[in-house]
Amino acid sequence: MGYRDYPAQKKISLWSDNNALMMLIIINIIVFIILHFIKTIYGLSYLQQDDFYKNIYAWFTMPADFNKLSERPWTIFSAMFTQLRPILLLSNLIWLWTFGYILQDLTGNRKLVPVYLYGGFIGGLIFLLA
Repeated sequence: MGYRDYPAQKKISLWSDNNALMMLIIINIIVFIILHFIKTIYGLSYLQQDDFYKNIYAWFTMPADFNKLSERPWTIFSAMFTQLRPILLLSNLIWLWTFGYILQDLTGNRKLVPVYLYGGFIGGLIFLLA
């Protein structure tokens, strides 16, 4: 049995339909833009930036307290997509693209999102335990 007898695996291009890697990158960028838009609205309406961090940003980032986490359990998953600093977003997206492309090439398109979500969930649990 030669290498020609095995079915050829279809390569996933960067801009193909149903590309999980691009979907994760776009979700991260959209959440970043929405948070900065809301922060700009706070700035234009002469509200304090501390109010933005207390009223909006705190509902997306994961607290370090178990009691607050029980009130906001969605923050385990929303914290994976929440970035406010452009340099952090850029560095996270570079790492996501680099290792996501490798993982997607090795295992396929359907396993990337679960690995991303499980990794973020385990990272959040380690953050809580630390």
